[in-house]
Amino acid sequence: MDKKFIPLSHLDADPFWGNGVYAIYYSGPHPIYQAVRTGMREHPVYVGLSTSDRRKSKMTYGRPIEDYLDELATDEKPKPTLTLFDRLRDHQFSISQVAERDERMGMQFFGIKYLVTESIFSFRAESILKDHYRPVWNDCVDGFGNKDPGGTRRGDESGPIRGTKPVWDTLHPGRFWADYMHDGPLSRPQLEEKVIAYLATLAEEGQK
Repeated sequence: MDKKFIPLSHLDADPFWGNGVYAIYYSGPHPIYQAVRTGMREHPVYVGLSTSDRRKSKMTYGRPIEDYLDELATDEKPKPTLTLFDRLRDHQFSISQVAERDERMGMQFFGIKYLVTESIFSFRAESILKDHYRPVWNDCVDGFGNKDPGGTRRGDESGPIRGTKPVWDTLHPGRFWADYMHDGPLSRPQLEEKVIAYLATLAEEGQK
């Protein structure tokens, strides 16, 4: 993943085919991400993958590379898919909703890098990137990658609230479906302090 940053706002301009792995970067003025803006500029805030082949989701970790090559040689060729592009569009929509309430989270402050690859390599690549970078939205506050669970699970204007909103949505409110869910145990100020401390620890470790 050594290609240049692509602005998240430019994603619509060039749709692409395939599955793969990706990283999202933030460079905006939100004070809790000061460490990312200064000494950790090329440190992603989130790493994820997208694949249309869920058969391999529980069969990829801890296996020798020869196994993957054997599968590539024998597997039926996957059909063309926009899975990775669509997944990034989902994230783009999440950010756009949050930005309506907090201009510090504007689309112009986000960039992405992505790698189109075979599904069986996406899981291994994501695991390596997570272990190496320990992105704040993966390891410290989770839920950014969550999708709308639907009215029967989250509740809506005509029914009871059922679920608890993801931690990320407490920290960065704006996604419409999270507004119908219960708050979690930690408040937004508490989560902000947690993020600041987490990133400070990562920055300190990176200087050693």
